[in-house]
Amino acid sequence: MTLSKKSKTAKVLRNVKKNKAARIKHSKLKKKTAILLWVPVVHAGYIKFFEENGGDAFVIGKTLVEDYPRLERDIRAVDPKHIAKSLSTILRRKVQVLDKKIQVFAKKYPRVVMAAEEMSETVAKKFLLKNEVEYKPAFLRWDKKISDTENKIDPHRKISVDALHKELVLRAKLEGSKSPDWWRQIGALLVRNGKVLTSGHNKHLPHLRHQDSFGDPRMNYDYGEAPNTYLSIHAEAHALVLAARQGIKTEGADMFVSIFPCSNCARLISQSGVKRVYYGGGYSMLEGEKVLKDAGIEIVLVQ
Repeated sequence: MTLSKKSKTAKVLRNVKKNKAARIKHSKLKKKTAILLWVPVVHAGYIKFFEENGGDAFVIGKTLVEDYPRLERDIRAVDPKHIAKSLSTILRRKVQVLDKKIQVFAKKYPRVVMAAEEMSETVAKKFLLKNEVEYKPAFLRWDKKISDTENKIDPHRKISVDALHKELVLRAKLEGSKSPDWWRQIGALLVRNGKVLTSGHNKHLPHLRHQDSFGDPRMNYDYGEAPNTYLSIHAEAHALVLAARQGIKTEGADMFVSIFPCSNCARLISQSGVKRVYYGGGYSMLEGEKVLKDAGIEIVLVQ
């Protein structure tokens, strides 16, 4: 190859590299990214989210969420200006408060990274409809969306096909059928060495037909919503209360339930001394499974 041809080839390669670099730079400018989060308090979860995601950092200002329900109840919430200042110091990068200039922000940042939570979705649907919004999973706070989420039971759960266990779960279901609740019928047994100590089902108080007279607030919600809104005593609580009333020791006993306990009942069970929970099906909500595991309680699915 002659010198002139080599020179031309080198020039072409330089132009190709130059054009490629220009395209990459243009692409980056075109897709300039911002991280946008609602941060009521500074904790490790928020710091990690900002550290793991590239882009200019912003916290959501109060004016963008002033219509958000129940926000005023969060007494932890610190002024976003103080939050931004703290994060800037911790992260050693500029963190800004996004408040009234949302339209300018939306034009400047075609791509926005947000946490997959209710507050982010509210802001995005209201102000960022034309932007590319990426929601990344992260547990940062107990927003309504997470609170109402049903979590599938661990697929690696210990499973029992023991005949006695099957019989006891069936008896728990039969106990549940005694419930006058038209919404759900749940039963629970407190058992020691295969012997039933107490049995309970969900029922309304102050009397069994209370819901027939006054209705049930649960009618206003779908399954999984507002888990703390109910007028009944749950089956697991009923069985434990009867044990307390009769002077029966719960330490070391087993609990058999027709479905997986709710988070409130999981807390009661965790403090009762019960060593194993056998259940016939259902889901875990609001860390119900974690509460039991942290208390050292073995969880067994009976099939």
